[in-house]
Amino acid sequence: MSRGDDGRWFNDTGRWAYQLVSSLRRPCRHCITLHGQIGPDPWPPQHPNCECESLEIPPGSWSPLPVSELSEVLARLDGAALAQLLGAEATALLDVGLVGLSDLVTPDGDFVPAGEIVRRRGWTRERLVAAGVPPGIAERLAGPPS
Repeated sequence: MSRGDDGRWFNDTGRWAYQLVSSLRRPCRHCITLHGQIGPDPWPPQHPNCECESLEIPPGSWSPLPVSELSEVLARLDGAALAQLLGAEATALLDVGLVGLSDLVTPDGDFVPAGEIVRRRGWTRERLVAAGVPPGIAERLAGPPS
């Protein structure tokens, strides 16, 4: 497979390939990390009630979607779907501008807990509240007032 300038892949393998497309309406954490990934076999359902699709990429064709970093995929979600995936704490940090989507996911496509980010950056409850994080969430992330 060869990557094009637009992030899509050209199937030059001589065999059929398949691209997983996650439901971006109500994605789960597992499926969203696989969104756009390409494999040699059709993607089976990832869990009960999975809404993902496995799109065919015939030999000599381009993949229907670009393969994107997880943070780029998350940026395309509406607020409710994003909040469902990230949780209240991470959403609060994102909403007030303390973190970006790329801070909330690893290069390997894992989600970074909001509390871990707060601990690593040494943010206090007071700092979080001053930035606009609701006090209850700030306390869950950084502990009670000092």
